[in-house]
Amino acid sequence: MAIDFSDPLHFQPLAKAFCWTLIHSLWQGLVVALLTGIILMLTVKARPALRYNLFAGLLLFFIIVNAGTFLLAIKEGYSETTNAVFVPEVTDRAPLAINFIPKDLETSFIDKTSQFLDHYQMQILMVWLFFFIFKSARTVTGLLYINRVRHTNVYPVNDAWNWQIRRLAVRMGVYGKILLLESELLQAPSLQGIVRPVIIVPLGFLTSLPHDQVEAILLHELAHVRRHDYLVNLLQSLGENLYFFNPGFLWLSALIRMERENCCDDLVIEVTKERDTLVQALVSFHEAKCAAKNPGLSFIGTNNYLLNRIKRIIYNTNKQLNTMEKFSIMSCLTAVAFISAAYLTPVKTVNTGPAKEMQQKPVITESTRPILATSKVKAAYLNGKSVAIKHKIEINDSLSDIKSLLTKLKGAVEAKDLKKVQELHYKAYLLVGAEKSDIRSKTLETKLLAEAFEKRKEQLAQNTVLVNVQNEMVNTSSQTLAKRSADIDSLYKELEGLALENRQNRRAQELEMQENLIQDLLAEGVITTREKLSYKLHNMFLIVNGVEQPESLHQKLKAKYLERSWTEWVYNWDGATGLRFTGVRYNG
Repeated sequence: MAIDFSDPLHFQPLAKAFCWTLIHSLWQGLVVALLTGIILMLTVKARPALRYNLFAGLLLFFIIVNAGTFLLAIKEGYSETTNAVFVPEVTDRAPLAINFIPKDLETSFIDKTSQFLDHYQMQILMVWLFFFIFKSARTVTGLLYINRVRHTNVYPVNDAWNWQIRRLAVRMGVYGKILLLESELLQAPSLQGIVRPVIIVPLGFLTSLPHDQVEAILLHELAHVRRHDYLVNLLQSLGENLYFFNPGFLWLSALIRMERENCCDDLVIEVTKERDTLVQALVSFHEAKCAAKNPGLSFIGTNNYLLNRIKRIIYNTNKQLNTMEKFSIMSCLTAVAFISAAYLTPVKTVNTGPAKEMQQKPVITESTRPILATSKVKAAYLNGKSVAIKHKIEINDSLSDIKSLLTKLKGAVEAKDLKKVQELHYKAYLLVGAEKSDIRSKTLETKLLAEAFEKRKEQLAQNTVLVNVQNEMVNTSSQTLAKRSADIDSLYKELEGLALENRQNRRAQELEMQENLIQDLLAEGVITTREKLSYKLHNMFLIVNGVEQPESLHQKLKAKYLERSWTEWVYNWDGATGLRFTGVRYNG
């Protein structure tokens, strides 16, 4: 049967069912969030593919349950006749019609909430529709931008890279045709397309990085093709537009995106057997940003995702619940307890005695207010303390890891072990950067939480215990974050001091190597004096005073002084002296 949207008898039940489906999705999202937290705690050492499948299945379960809620609401029609209260119309002919409100006829908190939502259901739907259209428009704009990037200022790669991308695709298990293009509009590699996937890289990208890093990045994008992630990403975007108001759904969707990147990273490591190459490729794009937000799949993602990915690759440990997420889950559980208490509040029934007896009772209107049991508040308070203790332990563990790295780093600096210093400094920088980023986000969230509690203080004026619990939680979080920030700043200053000392050691070592190289040239008879000396020791050649030297001497000095193929030694060459980076890796 066709629905006539102009007829309220047909449209209103559908609108009401849809409105209540959106409302029910909030507590359903809360259940999904709790299950997600359990999965995060139980799969710390599991493979990202397992976590991804669990999260994706949980997201699909949420959608199916919410769709079933809508169908059930349509079937039942949310008929108001069973709960309606007849109010006789007062006219001039019957000025003394029944107009009393029995004392026993009281409305529960849940009934009041339901009546409020029923009354404003159209306004709720209009607000939801406005934001849904806005977010959908942004998605469409992103798709249009993808089409523009795909066809504007793009250049095909040469035959060598076309052969290379086919070879990499076979290694990744992708046997369809993959198109590789260079674009002037992008700043990071991106995958686009479902049926005919296209990998688009920034112009000059293929020659600006070492060859193995370029391969790692292209393999990462091919892993997305193998897993059909582009289609899943579009479906996720549609779901996020539909449930933009649901924090549980959005959190789970964000975790899926993160685990998707981790799955692709693992596939790259499985193919290349090298973790360091992928980490170096990620670091190379640490400061890069996409030209615009769009539904494409970018290699680098956000900064927080990037740090998490690098930490997971290095330490082989998956993401765990952070302190703010634990606090949010505890707050959700408190909210569930509050609502459950409201549901369990007994509702008085209507006195069915004689009308005369009822009429003799005074007309009194009372409003019931759900009261949270003291035992439940104490339980929540104790739970809040346990969260704070766990939070403190987590911070101390993190600080101890950084302090341990700095101790090792200090020893390596004193020993002038430059390779060890570079490795330890890199790990310490990652940990400190992740901590500082986490502190900033948690400080902002604590501030917003405090503002929300301040707005609710008047509403909870009579429930001083709950207000005290909330204030204690905010104060404890603020004090902990302040101390944590001071500790991290102190460790960061120490890290910077060690980095400066290491740069001085490296500079001294470079000067020593430069002097040794000149001494070798004197010993080999290539030069007889330092005056007007100029040379360039490159991976492909050795030129001294404008004359290219024999290959035997080049290979000898190259093996002794060039640790990396993308560096070169110069002396009075184009106004430069010392070790410098070429930006290109040579296989020769």
